[in-house]
Amino acid sequence: MSKGSGLARSGTKAETSGEAAERPWRHPRETYALFGHSGALSALERDWQAGTLHHGLLICGPRGIGKATFAYALARRLLTGKAGSQADIADDRTNRQVAAGAHPDLLALDADESTGASRNINVDSVRELVSFFGLTASGAYGDAGYRVGIIDRADDMNTASANALLKLLEEPPRNAVLMLVCETPGRLPATVRSRCRRVPLDPLEPSDLRAAVEHAGGTMPVAEDSLCDKWVGGSVLRALMASDPVIAKTIGEAGRLLHSLPNPDQGMLSGFTAGFAAREARTAYDVVFELIDLHLVEMARQTVGQGDTERGAVLANCLQNVTGMKRESDVLNLDRTRTLLAVFRELSLSMN
Repeated sequence: MSKGSGLARSGTKAETSGEAAERPWRHPRETYALFGHSGALSALERDWQAGTLHHGLLICGPRGIGKATFAYALARRLLTGKAGSQADIADDRTNRQVAAGAHPDLLALDADESTGASRNINVDSVRELVSFFGLTASGAYGDAGYRVGIIDRADDMNTASANALLKLLEEPPRNAVLMLVCETPGRLPATVRSRCRRVPLDPLEPSDLRAAVEHAGGTMPVAEDSLCDKWVGGSVLRALMASDPVIAKTIGEAGRLLHSLPNPDQGMLSGFTAGFAAREARTAYDVVFELIDLHLVEMARQTVGQGDTERGAVLANCLQNVTGMKRESDVLNLDRTRTLLAVFRELSLSMN
């Protein structure tokens, strides 16, 4: 892999030795428990056993619901040749290699966020994956002879990267499976989507969500209002994030300001926005915009449901403007405090 390619290859020494030590939960390739998606996994397992498993799978659903964990669970079945719980034995030699990111017949690509907001899986990295599928499976340690590729956050691929997959999807090698994991499949070219079987995964039900959060060593967040519950939305990742005191404080303060629109307390607003200047506040900053999106969408739905389509259009336009302001802030690395102040001015004007 070329230096500065903008791609993080799953399982590199830098990732396993550095980032893994900081994560409050395990990487999906190290996770054997799957919550809420057993039916979908069983269906693909039956297809595999019947010899009808599609070579291209588009695994899609909301953020943080276990899509990548699902992909690695299927990969273990293909690589070990075992089904059900027999494929999820942590002490299995193949599974130890998968967990370490060192299996010769599995290549996982992920967007690189190290440069800030810009995420990218570039065309050279995808070509490397295509070349990987052109090799013969190692069949090492009694493995099943499959070659498996996983592209996590595949919707971050640019057009050139996505198009580089077309030949592979049109003329797949025998016993090759490519899994594209994404939140917004509509961002992928239609030519890619049409050559994959879509595997939609739903947000977790409350019981599964609680079990998954506790399994990850977290606790379910205590929400101050419904906005937090809507933001978590059946996502294990967001539930774990909401348990963090900084994120919990951000959600609470953002919720109070949004509910006070169009006339928020200026002192409270000033104090709130001032906290995002630090570099480490990036995650909380992103959460604020997710909460704003949720709030605007909910208001627009209620307004249109009450028959006020004109006001609904104003709110929809406001959402578009806020999205544009966030994008500009990220691309140009603008001051976050000033951006948020401008966003709340936009919100106040739209809701007056």
